[in-house]
Amino acid sequence: QIMKELTEIENFLNQLKCLLIETSEMKAAIQRYKQEADTIQAIRYDVPRVTGSHQSDLSDVVIQRENTVKKLTEEWAEREKQLTMQLETLQNLLPLLPNGNQRGVIIARYINGKTWEMIAEEYHYSERSIRRVHNKAIYEWQAQGEKVSSILKLSGFVR
Repeated sequence: QIMKELTEIENFLNQLKCLLIETSEMKAAIQRYKQEADTIQAIRYDVPRVTGSHQSDLSDVVIQRENTVKKLTEEWAEREKQLTMQLETLQNLLPLLPNGNQRGVIIARYINGKTWEMIAEEYHYSERSIRRVHNKAIYEWQAQGEKVSSILKLSGFVR
């Protein structure tokens, strides 16, 4: 029972971290595809063409880029909804931690996406100490078993 709850919390936090990274990368990809399409559309067609280039070929590429942007934008919007729900769940879990350092480390790691090294530098602790603070937060949640499980269940994370 105890390990199951601990695993649920860790899985939740890891999924949250992955969603943050995924949505950020998707957003960057969308911007890159938009810029590529804009660059292709900005090509002047009133000047002599380079051998082998055709306006219709470029139009096809622009359409393909626009379709890719549309598809990625739809996927990104869905991931953003999931991310928002998980961030709300984390906001409901944070008050259960009695220690401000624990809350800060969890926020830095899972909301702000910082590395252990960055967090340690910010807190003027060793990485090992930061990991201990993190682990104490996990165990604190685990010790509150039913409260944490009910929050995770309400969020739809635990079935």
